[in-house]
Amino acid sequence: MHHHKVFFVYFASTGPYDRGNGGVSMRKKIPLNTDYRYTHQDNNEFSDPFFDDSAWQMVDIPHNMIPITDNYNNDESFSTAGWYRKYLSTDLFDVNLRNVIECEGVASRATVFLNGILTVVHDGGFTPFFIEIPLELISHNDGILLSIRVDASEKLPIAPYGG
Repeated sequence: MHHHKVFFVYFASTGPYDRGNGGVSMRKKIPLNTDYRYTHQDNNEFSDPFFDDSAWQMVDIPHNMIPITDNYNNDESFSTAGWYRKYLSTDLFDVNLRNVIECEGVASRATVFLNGILTVVHDGGFTPFFIEIPLELISHNDGILLSIRVDASEKLPIAPYGG
């Protein structure tokens, strides 16, 4: 059996939520699937905005942490963890709207940090989830570092492997 460890990310500035301007806005979707820095290592320092990730591999999403071949794949090798990081310009966001990042799926646990602050832990085994972008981060106008630790361990109490 092949386990595909994929991770999809789309940014969506969603309406009809507004931040007090009285207007109702339609949903706007901006794909954020390119130019992630990735490492197949695990270290809590990777969430730190000042950590130097310049030596990390550049990848696009969706991405498999372990290459899948046409031949034999050892299922145990897919039980692993890795990190993705991407800098987001605050120009992408609208302070008058609710801004979220829509993740279409990650196997199996995603631990999300924005500028080094733990924001979301999603246990989902490929289920979608959202990351709310706080207005305070957008209004600082310094950019936002999205750091995501992906844990695909089959030992986690998360479907389809446990729970």
